[in-house]
Amino acid sequence: MKLPKKIYPDPIVSSTIEIRFKSLMEKKNILPSFLSNFYTELNSFEQSNIPPELKQADDILKYYPDYTLKNDKYSLSFSDVAFAFENVSEYTLWENYSSFIFEKLKKIFELNLIDKIDRIGLRFASLINQTGDLNRILINTPNISVADFDNLEFKSYSCVVSKDLFNLHLKINSNQELLAKAKERKGLLIDIDASFENKHNEDFSYHKTCEIISDLHSVEKKLFFSLLKEKFIEEELQPTY
Repeated sequence: MKLPKKIYPDPIVSSTIEIRFKSLMEKKNILPSFLSNFYTELNSFEQSNIPPELKQADDILKYYPDYTLKNDKYSLSFSDVAFAFENVSEYTLWENYSSFIFEKLKKIFELNLIDKIDRIGLRFASLINQTGDLNRILINTPNISVADFDNLEFKSYSCVVSKDLFNLHLKINSNQELLAKAKERKGLLIDIDASFENKHNEDFSYHKTCEIISDLHSVEKKLFFSLLKEKFIEEELQPTY
């Protein structure tokens, strides 16, 4: 399948790359290290207001960042167990976004911060303008039949699929309303969270980590476009190849 480099209107409303790790650095030294290396370019600073004891007690909040540095395009969030990159403005396309990620990731490796990488995740959420029948957008619309009940309407679907060493958590919501980049929007939400788990506790170099991120992006992009009908892509998304 030929995959577009760009579609219009751009449907991406959220794009995050997160790396969870075991740290070599004392927690008190992480903030000054990140500030000295990244504040010149990412000069807007935010601190989380989640109490540390609450983070430690919750498996999800545990990885929520303590601090965030950002500019008008990108952000770098971090703590002593995870750091994440996000494209906070209009999506700048993978070529530009990945250049930012790999440049900052190289500096992070040079900080002697990472002992072991536990998980690498890449999550993109896209909101597609939705008018009329979903069958004109999706190749297949998830559906079930229930005896003695009529008018079943698709609202939400969730599943986990795998490809090679990667797991992809796919969520599809019909007529999803959300606030994205200060705008109220509504449409068909396709949310894909692709991840690699370091189950064998391997050591990963900077180059190997970049390779995994690139592979995650490729497999996630392939899944996204595999969900859409080719006619819809060509007629309504103005693809550039």
